[in-house]
Amino acid sequence: MKDNKPTVLIVDDHEMIRENYADVFADNGFEVLSANDGVEALEKVDKNEVDLVFTGIIMPRMDGFQLLENLKMHTTTSGLPVLINSHLGREEDKEKMMELGADDFIVHGTVQPIEVVKKARWMLTPNKYLLRICKDELDFKQFKKDKQLSEDLKCQHCGGELALELKEKKDEYAAKVICPECKSYH
Repeated sequence: MKDNKPTVLIVDDHEMIRENYADVFADNGFEVLSANDGVEALEKVDKNEVDLVFTGIIMPRMDGFQLLENLKMHTTTSGLPVLINSHLGREEDKEKMMELGADDFIVHGTVQPIEVVKKARWMLTPNKYLLRICKDELDFKQFKKDKQLSEDLKCQHCGGELALELKEKKDEYAAKVICPECKSYH
């Protein structure tokens, strides 16, 4: 965050969409960067301190799916919140994006831009809890099997101990298995 202003990277191949959202984010206290596609977005993330990525799906050179996969596979960007802006609103796109690690998914035109900014703010200041996964408790064996976790609960990237990250969303919780050391999701 620069000067206590969060930085959002807006990624879309439609210039007018980028500019409209850039104006709303800037008017509401964000530093704004923009990119035309996933390739340009990765370059911007590499060179700048980005707090959140707001991206479309269908783009030239690298689409939103590939961008999200690239962000989540690198330890330095795996924890970066990503908000998806879908023009088509297909359920299969939403499911795939959420499986890949997107934090939220909106359908373009169904949510006012100011509401998108509110979602972004929430994503940057959520209540998060990190919980130890205990091998001897309740449904651990089934959980380990379903999530395909290693027997020793170690991170496949750095060898750190895996934990369960809970993120509060209103009165519900979203959970992901994470390595607190390298911030990679499993």
